[in-house]
Amino acid sequence: LADMKEKPIDYIIIPVGGGGLSAGMATWMAIHSPRTQIIVVEPENADAMKRSMESGKIITLDHLDTFVDGAAVKTPGEKNFTTLRLLPNVSYMTVKPGALSHEMCQLHDYDKKVVEPAGALSVAALRELAKNKSLLGKNIICVVTGGNIGMERWPDIRRRSYEHLGQEKEFKIAVKNSPGELRKILEKFVDGNHIVLLRFDHLEGPDDVACTIRLRNIANPGKITETERAMTEAGIMW
Repeated sequence: LADMKEKPIDYIIIPVGGGGLSAGMATWMAIHSPRTQIIVVEPENADAMKRSMESGKIITLDHLDTFVDGAAVKTPGEKNFTTLRLLPNVSYMTVKPGALSHEMCQLHDYDKKVVEPAGALSVAALRELAKNKSLLGKNIICVVTGGNIGMERWPDIRRRSYEHLGQEKEFKIAVKNSPGELRKILEKFVDGNHIVLLRFDHLEGPDDVACTIRLRNIANPGKITETERAMTEAGIMW
């Protein structure tokens, strides 16, 4: 940052958990680059700092979504909150888990970077902010932190990414408990989609079986929406 004086920084996007990194960076920027806008980003449903700022006092979240474990903090740090509250040019936003998962996959697939959910917060925020055309041509820095993630989490992250893009969805349907009934449903409603999960959950009385079907369609996500509409109209959704 100190070497970028020739090209002023318009925005810097910083992930936040307890607030130490963001408070420290925002303080440094206020001294060395006071015109820079600071955007502090948290996971949705784990936004203790944002809610505290809106309340004007430190609050503790009753419920905490721990998907972004590196930034899942119920109560922001007291000194960090006080520091950020006094600094100018600081704003706050949140990112949905699905959007964050998609950004993690993008970073992995196209930039060959393995980052944990907290590490991708700033880039996911930038994608959302980029919808505002006024940011075109601006000099924006994203702070990407942390690669502490096990490979066992990646299937869930991929699933969340597909769901965010509308490319995958899980359905619970009622199937008559007799031979050939499930096949009829699959042929009528699922054609054109890929079945990635099929599970019989439980019997609902002597006549019906509850089934879970997870469908994916990367090439034509609209087909998933069509399937959902058709199942709903047929009255087989559980």
